[in-house]
Amino acid sequence: MTPTPPALGWVLLYVNDVPSATEFYVSALRLAVRFADDSGDYTEMETGSTTLALCARTLAAQSTGLDLGDRGSPSGNVTLVYPDVAAAYAHAVSMGAAPVHEPVTKPWGQVSSYVRDTDGNLIEIASPINS
Repeated sequence: MTPTPPALGWVLLYVNDVPSATEFYVSALRLAVRFADDSGDYTEMETGSTTLALCARTLAAQSTGLDLGDRGSPSGNVTLVYPDVAAAYAHAVSMGAAPVHEPVTKPWGQVSSYVRDTDGNLIEIASPINS
């Protein structure tokens, strides 16, 4: 019997200013806020079946006991899937995302591009992978 693989529940990005980062994700990447903690240290964004959470670096450091770096040091890669990658990439850049790599079509047919958010986190803007 093959065990059932776990589902991805959350992807957390550690940011310096959660309210500012939340504003960026809402305006530049067109995500909706699912939950925002009153402290301003944590926000969850709607992204389909997986939640994208923005967590203050200070809160994350307190929770983990780790030195999590500062702005400009990516703490992961998040891939967001859009039907029109070129339009999503252009919109994100026009709203303040730092361009990293313009959209290209991968050998397997997926269109992929990369930007950085206002805290330096790497975001892939990609098309679905058609099986």
